Amino acid sequence: MKKLFLCIAIATSITISCKKTKDDDSATSNTVTHKESDIPPGCVYFTPLEGMAPADQIQWLKSRQGTICSNYLTCVLESHQLTSQENTDLQNQIGANPHYTSIKLGDILQNKLCNYNEYRTFTADPSGNISMGSTTSFSITSTCYSLPLFHAISKIPNVTRDTDLKFIKAQINGYTTIVFLIDGISSSYFDYSRWPTFTAEKNPL
Repeated sequence: MKKLFLCIAIATSITISCKKTKDDDSATSNTVTHKESDIPPGCVYFTPLEGMAPADQIQWLKSRQGTICSNYLTCVLESHQLTSQENTDLQNQIGANPHYTSIKLGDILQNKLCNYNEYRTFTADPSGNISMGSTTSFSITSTCYSLPLFHAISKIPNVTRDTDLKFIKAQINGYTTIVFLIDGISSSYFDYSRWPTFTAEKNPL
C-alpha cells in the first residue's frame, strides 16, 4: 500500500499485528516477507530496516524511538495511510451505512508516552463491534498499532483527545483487518503500515 499523505514512520509499520495464533509469526522469527517499499524522500531515515528480521526491526525502532517521536511522526502517519484507490474500494465494500466503533483518541493514548514499548490491539466480535486492548509483545498476525501512530494523529490540526477514531473490520487487498478514520477530520482510512520495510504478509483475523 503506497501511502497518500501525513507520514507515519515505518516504525508504525511495525504496528502490523499482535494477535497470537498457532500460525503466529512472533518477534523472534528470523524471516518476514517483504514487498517493494515506497519510502518518501523525507523518510529515508528508516531505510536501514530494509531486510532486517522482525526482532531486529523492533530493537532498531526502540533504540531510536526518541528521534522518531521528535522528528519523524509525519513519516509514521504516512506509512499507515491507504491509497486513493484502496479508500475507494473500501467505501464500496462497506456501503453507505457502515458499522463503526468509535474510540476517543484520549482513551487510546491514555497518558502513555510516544514509544515502541507498548501497542494497542483491536479485535472484532461476530457482530463487528471493535474492542481495544494493550500489549507489550509483538507478532505479525492480527491488528496492532503502535503508540507513535496515535501520537502522530494527535498533532494533526483540529485533532484533540476528544476526537473519535472510527474503527471497522474490512477486507484490504485480500486480507481481513481493522482500519480506522479520524471523525470530522479526514475520510481517508489508516491501516497497517507497509513501508519502509516491515511489510510482512497480512494474515486473516
